[in-house]
Amino acid sequence: MKNFSNMSVFIKKYIVLFPLFVCLLFSLKNEAQEIKQDTLSIIINYQKEASTAIINQDFEAAINSLNEAYNLADSSNNNTLKASVHLSYAELQYNLHNYNKASTETIKALTHLNKTNDEVLIGKIYYQNGLILTQIQKFNEAEKFLKDADYIFDKLNAEKQQALTVLAFGILELERGNPQVSLNYFEASLPLFISQKLYYQEALTYLKKSEAFLKIDDTEDSNNLNLAKNNLEKAIALIDINSYPILKIDVYKLSAKISIQENNIAESEYFINLYTSQQDSIFNIYLNAISTSANSVMNNEDLYEIIANQQNELQKKQKSINFGKMTTGLSIALIIILSLLALSLFKNNNLRAKANNLLKDKNTELTLSKEKAEKASLAKAQFLSTVTHELRTPLYAVTGLTHLLLEEDPKPDQKEHLNSLKFSGEYLLSLINNILDLNKLEANKVEIEKTSFSLKKRINDVLVSLKKSAEDRKNTLRLEFDESIPEKLIGDPLKLAQVLINLIGNSVKFTQNGEVIIRVQKLKST
Repeated sequence: MKNFSNMSVFIKKYIVLFPLFVCLLFSLKNEAQEIKQDTLSIIINYQKEASTAIINQDFEAAINSLNEAYNLADSSNNNTLKASVHLSYAELQYNLHNYNKASTETIKALTHLNKTNDEVLIGKIYYQNGLILTQIQKFNEAEKFLKDADYIFDKLNAEKQQALTVLAFGILELERGNPQVSLNYFEASLPLFISQKLYYQEALTYLKKSEAFLKIDDTEDSNNLNLAKNNLEKAIALIDINSYPILKIDVYKLSAKISIQENNIAESEYFINLYTSQQDSIFNIYLNAISTSANSVMNNEDLYEIIANQQNELQKKQKSINFGKMTTGLSIALIIILSLLALSLFKNNNLRAKANNLLKDKNTELTLSKEKAEKASLAKAQFLSTVTHELRTPLYAVTGLTHLLLEEDPKPDQKEHLNSLKFSGEYLLSLINNILDLNKLEANKVEIEKTSFSLKKRINDVLVSLKKSAEDRKNTLRLEFDESIPEKLIGDPLKLAQVLINLIGNSVKFTQNGEVIIRVQKLKST
């Protein structure tokens, strides 16, 4: 009876505690949900800040905001958030015309899509990938992604995203060389941009319409040049009111083309100079952003990628200029034939003027691309110079201390190790100097040193440095040296040592339980 009483007290005690335990569990669950929701809100705010910074050309702020968003998404282990941040990175690189990097970021976003079912996000990534593929001229793939995006947005009844996709279809057709078709898409997307006060997209659409009208051949019955100017004026009004400096660059480019068609050379040169200075300004701002952003995920590989992109653009422009020169040659030949036949002197002069304008336009673009490539090459050279300088400083200390130890009469076995250390340090210094030779190669300034050295001693130093590797593979090294070779030779001992280490090192590497013979013979004397 006493035991039954004790048990009743125990049950009553825990019946009182059980509701408290349940409340605690619900409280912890709600707190976790609130933390998750707070993280999502913070990431969205960072992405909005980055979008605003991109439009205002504040790339450092955009990069920093996206880095903060990525760190939160990565710590949350949420694949939807990770895909969303990678999409924002892709949008940044797309606006900077770094299309290869933008493509890489969309691929990362698509990888995370396998683990999420957020259809809106999937549609946005398909849309962005379609724009990127359009710019790198993979038109069929771009069309497929845009169609998939349009299907998703249509199913979700997302009007804004549908309008953006229609605009993207217009850009695709414009890049394909179908300006008349592209105008239909631009006209279809405009009403929604206007009604929802999406001024940036509206201004971009007017710019693309202006570009399309300029690409349509003007005839006596058409008014394409005036239509291009009219749409450009509408875009300028929106851009000036809302301060969209990134779109202002396209305004200068289109203004230059219009001036060329109107044969206003002075005005075209003015707009070309504005276009060049703004492009250079954006490029420099971006380089400064990726170099000063301490937490930036964009590292030196991004810098090399920029250099590669600029070099590729330069090659494309060179091919275009060659084609323009060939076209000019054919036009001149045609003009001569027509002049000999006394046909329409006015028409011949008009053709020659158009050919000259095309050549000037191509020459201008080539000059711009060349200047950008030179700036990128200078950035690369400065980077290599800094890195090699930082590496050489401690190596000079190693070789110098080794030299001092050799002068202190070390033991024979220590002397052998010190000589090996000295040789290896000198060899590593030569490798670092070879990195600098990459810049010298571009300027044809690589020089072979001509100093006196002992060939036999140099080979023995190499064998000593490789002795441990040979013993590890149970190999023996044997030198057969022609004693008729002079004791002192003139040449570059460091570069010779580099060649010998590569050759003998490969022999040791691909030999097991064997013998590596180094045979040196004199072939002739000079």
